Amino acid sequence: LLEIEIAGLAAERRTDDDLAGLKVVLDDYPNVADDRQSYVKWDLDFHLRLAASTHNELFVLLLDSIGGIMTRVREIGFNVPGAGERALRFHTAIFKQVELRSRDGARQAMREHIEDSESVMKAGMIIAAAETPPKTDPK
Repeated sequence: LLEIEIAGLAAERRTDDDLAGLKVVLDDYPNVADDRQSYVKWDLDFHLRLAASTHNELFVLLLDSIGGIMTRVREIGFNVPGAGERALRFHTAIFKQVELRSRDGARQAMREHIEDSESVMKAGMIIAAAETPPKTDPK
């Protein structure tokens, strides 16, 4: 709900400088795609810049307050094949709708991104569980 509203408001309120900042993040993807920490920072940066584009500091504070959870979700999803490219595709779609000032389009693009992120997180949890060695009984 929060991220969907952020996307819609960003589309309505963004400035050219906001767009330029979002574009810088998108263009940096090739430099971060292979490193977990850099990728997580890249992904979070896009969402925080989008929140800043609403010109309502409360949205930035709210996202920042759940930053630990957001970071962990992205760390889990990093091992899912193609997850980074999918995130880039969704971020680009959101960016285009924000650029067009399409509130409904931005909200729909974010909704689709959130739905995809949920499936990536679930797949990442399956991968992590398969990689975790079973606990042995100390008896």
